[in-house]
Amino acid sequence: MGNGSGGNGGTIGGGGGGAGGLGDTLGTCNGGHGGIFAGGGGGIGSAGSSAGTGGWGGAPGGHGVSTTSPAKNGLTGGFGAGGSGGSAPSSLGGHGGTFGGNGAPGATKSIGPGGGGGALGGAIFIGDGSTLIMNNCSFSTNDTIAGAAGGVGASAGSTSGKNIFGGDNVSMTFAVPQNTVTVIGSLAISGAGSEVIKSGQGTLELADTPNSIENIVVAEGTLAVNSSLTGSVTVSAPGTLQGVGPITGEVTVSGTTAPGNSIGTMTVVGNYTQQSGSTLEIELDATLNSDLLDVSGTVQILSPSTLDLQFAAGSYPTTATYTIITSGGGISGKFSTVIGTSSQSIFASSTVNYLPNQIDVVIQQLSSSVVFPSGNAQAIAAALLAANVPASSPLGMAQTFLLESTSVDSATSFLNQLNPTSLKGASLAQQETSFLIQSLLRNYFTYFYNVFDCRERNAWNFWLDGGYERGDQKNRQDLIGYRSNTGFAAIGLDYLSSNSLFAGCSFFYTTTSLHLRSSLGHCHTNGYLGNLYGGWNNHRYFMNLSLLGGYVDYTTHRNVTTGSTLYTAYSGHGGKEVDASLSFGLFGYINYFRFSPYVAIDYLYLHENSFTEKRAGNLGTHVDSATYQVLRPVFGVDFSYGFNPGYATSRNLDVNLAVGYEDRFDGKDYTANFVTQGSTFTVTGLNPHRFLFLPKVSFKQCFVDKPSSLAITYQGAFASHFNDQSISFQISW
Repeated sequence: MGNGSGGNGGTIGGGGGGAGGLGDTLGTCNGGHGGIFAGGGGGIGSAGSSAGTGGWGGAPGGHGVSTTSPAKNGLTGGFGAGGSGGSAPSSLGGHGGTFGGNGAPGATKSIGPGGGGGALGGAIFIGDGSTLIMNNCSFSTNDTIAGAAGGVGASAGSTSGKNIFGGDNVSMTFAVPQNTVTVIGSLAISGAGSEVIKSGQGTLELADTPNSIENIVVAEGTLAVNSSLTGSVTVSAPGTLQGVGPITGEVTVSGTTAPGNSIGTMTVVGNYTQQSGSTLEIELDATLNSDLLDVSGTVQILSPSTLDLQFAAGSYPTTATYTIITSGGGISGKFSTVIGTSSQSIFASSTVNYLPNQIDVVIQQLSSSVVFPSGNAQAIAAALLAANVPASSPLGMAQTFLLESTSVDSATSFLNQLNPTSLKGASLAQQETSFLIQSLLRNYFTYFYNVFDCRERNAWNFWLDGGYERGDQKNRQDLIGYRSNTGFAAIGLDYLSSNSLFAGCSFFYTTTSLHLRSSLGHCHTNGYLGNLYGGWNNHRYFMNLSLLGGYVDYTTHRNVTTGSTLYTAYSGHGGKEVDASLSFGLFGYINYFRFSPYVAIDYLYLHENSFTEKRAGNLGTHVDSATYQVLRPVFGVDFSYGFNPGYATSRNLDVNLAVGYEDRFDGKDYTANFVTQGSTFTVTGLNPHRFLFLPKVSFKQCFVDKPSSLAITYQGAFASHFNDQSISFQISW
């Protein structure tokens, strides 16, 4: 047979040498030479046949084989070259080099055709020892040159014009300052001493297969490996590694590993090291799905390192186990810190179990009594979760909101909205108004023994009073405070005898507008109070008694928000109160100055009728009747000074300094139930015991010849988390 030679590869996208002409034992068939970027094919013929020369960065083609020799397989082509054909029917074609097509099997008395060469036009080639920096780049999906076709039975070369190739000691940097850059094509930077660096805060995604990189360093930002990657991966402290892989090589993380792209599995074929100061982020959901780090080799966890569990919202089963790491070579070390439980439901606890070849996270549901060990939150949560209601109802949505809460503090705030004891602020404000009235009456009684007496003996006296009161009660722990504004008016009639005995009656009307703190609603009360009073003095001692009682009506609006829906629960109900005040003391005079130490004891009984809230569906509550009892001792000194002696008009300035204590020994609880549910719960409202500082200043103008008087009075009550101040005007004749 004659001699022959394979064809030469093209300059850019060269095919490898073909089979060439067949030769006998004396003939030769030389392989074709590779192009600039393509390797040559193998020659076929006698044992003296030669291979084609290799292209850029590629090995030579396979050596030729003899047709008269025993059957031989074709040899592997060089970089970009097709493999040579086989030499006999029992032989196989040679494998193509990187991106080259495979050769065809041999046939009787014939050599199989060679594979086609790879098309490398448009690819990027980085020479030995060179550096390439790609700053905020983008990649096109277009390929401009197709791979060469192989002979009959052989495969064509790959279309590889979008790939990046590197030689030895190559340094390549992807600078991605923001957003995501996806590499279209494969990276072949696997020469000795070569390195790829990911910098910038953005994300670099490897999406095409295969990728071969000697060493890739994530200096900062995120590397998302979503295609096969061969080579070692090093993640620095500011960097993050995510994706599904697989990664074939050693993975060392000083930054963060986040398997998958949402919930998913990252596969590492090699060893994995969680360095000191690093973090493993694991996502979990209520349907028992979680991230998984699947490592064929060993897993080493160095301390201190962090496991960050990120729980999706949802209703989790009573007990659930999630496998988050598996290792074929065994696991050493433990995470020193487990965080992220703040993102899971407060009704679930997390335990990390370390096994020889896997790490599990076990979730267990907690009862409401464990989450809320005491207080109102425990009582309301138990009643709420025990309710049998449709999930779409207001109460059902409240159940879902509570079960999906990730913070005990926010859940407690939500339960405070469901707590009807926030409405106790209305009763508390009414109590303070009643104490104010008793104090104003005591101030009025001093007019009967002022330094300059403008009262006519054995005569009736008629008086009018009116004023404004403002109260401010701060929240106390989870008990809701209020701000109140009260207006009041009174009319009275009394008789003063010649022996300094007096008795009288009056009627008070009070109206209070009250706003609950934390935007939980508002209330309005109207009080209709009758009063009987009397007293005696002998210019050394005095004693006064006042009885106050009547009816109070309440209108309440309580806000409850579940998710983005606001409900306002409304109620209207009534109540009654009785308040008794006994005061006694002594006084002395120094010219026109009088001082009077005294003691006053107030007792208040207030009954609030039961009520049922409306307009909030089954989020409203039915509240049983409640009774309040308060004992309020007061110790004070009254100083009075008289002006203009001997004139038709005189003036008195009174300054009263006192301290008091409010002992609320009844009325701290409400017993209630949700309107469609029979089971009741008991909750505690704001019902404070407190010491008070009680200053009072009054100025009175007496018209002796009339006789009549005009007075203005300021009064305050100050305590921890509370203050109440008022101003009133009185005219009598």
